[in-house]
Amino acid sequence: GILFVSAVDMKLQIVFFIASCIFFVRIFWLAFRLPLMANLALVGHRVICFKTVIWSIYPVVSALRWMGVISSWTEQVLLFSTLDVVAKAITFSAIVACRAILWLAHINGSMQLVMASHNFLVPVNDEWELLVDEG
Repeated sequence: GILFVSAVDMKLQIVFFIASCIFFVRIFWLAFRLPLMANLALVGHRVICFKTVIWSIYPVVSALRWMGVISSWTEQVLLFSTLDVVAKAITFSAIVACRAILWLAHINGSMQLVMASHNFLVPVNDEWELLVDEG
């Protein structure tokens, strides 16, 4: 990406843009192959899909500026800043969501254990009066 922006010759810009897109595809191909924990697989897969969509917009924005459709200011200040905030917010939200899922899975088992350890019976008669063992 940096070579694409800094190249002066148009042919080099095209070569560097294609090369950076190939590496980009490779990165997300590897991301989709990462092993995920069973209880986090659904959330993890959705986050990777959404991040792929968001990060795919970066080369599109660069190409639009390169073709003269948008200005450099629009690319750098408006679009890249917005994309950065959205991408970072997704990452942070995914971390929080995964931690919450793991915590809830852990506390659910703990709560069942705690509730099971506090079970007790209170004997009552037909009028709901407490039966006391005199023995």
